[in-house]
Amino acid sequence: MSLKQKALSGFFWAVIQQFSSQGISFFVSIILSRLLLPEEFGLIALLSIFVGIGIVLFEAGLSQSLIRTEDPDIEDYSTIFYFNLIVSFVIYIIIYFSSPYIAKFYNQPLLNSISRWYCLIFITNALSSIHFTRMTKQMQFKKELTITIPSLIISSVVGVYMAYFGYGVWSLVGSALTQSFAVALQMWIRSDWRPVLQFNKLKFYYHFNYGYKLTLSGILDSLFTNIYVFIIGKFFAPAQVGFYNR
Repeated sequence: MSLKQKALSGFFWAVIQQFSSQGISFFVSIILSRLLLPEEFGLIALLSIFVGIGIVLFEAGLSQSLIRTEDPDIEDYSTIFYFNLIVSFVIYIIIYFSSPYIAKFYNQPLLNSISRWYCLIFITNALSSIHFTRMTKQMQFKKELTITIPSLIISSVVGVYMAYFGYGVWSLVGSALTQSFAVALQMWIRSDWRPVLQFNKLKFYYHFNYGYKLTLSGILDSLFTNIYVFIIGKFFAPAQVGFYNR
């Protein structure tokens, strides 16, 4: 298949994936809005600024650097994989011990336990991020679709089931964790790539020199996107945050 054919095929499957994901998410959100209270959506939204910055930090723009690198080898991928995984653990530990202060800041005690469970997605996302990067670089968008859409459907079923049986805000936590775990599991089962026990400092510095600029940009973007929720959550009830977020 020529490069032009690969690009056209990749574009087609990427569009299908985007529309499918948005359609399923929209449909499920309608169902959940009938089963959950606005404040339960608001509690999850209160964490958006921390989750957004956390994801930007553990990725550090290094995946984009791998994509723009002409011929990255297994050392490149393995080096970034281990960096992402280690940083995701560090960020999770910071969130874990900061969760009482987050709950106190918003005056929402339940956020203490919610943040500790919800932010486990940092680790599960880090386990699959390089697999996604390789598929994107190889323009395997059809394969991405066959992984992400089933994972979204499974997590949606879990979320609706939990919401129906009265788990409240934990249905949103369970749905997010299920989706992240399902994607990571499928990536490791269906991908032939495995990291090797190598960490090349020179390759890391090469990618980091490109990626840190994207990291700074991503942090600013995350702050700008979520600052409204951050302020509303501080001065108003979670229900108002839920209405704003939805």
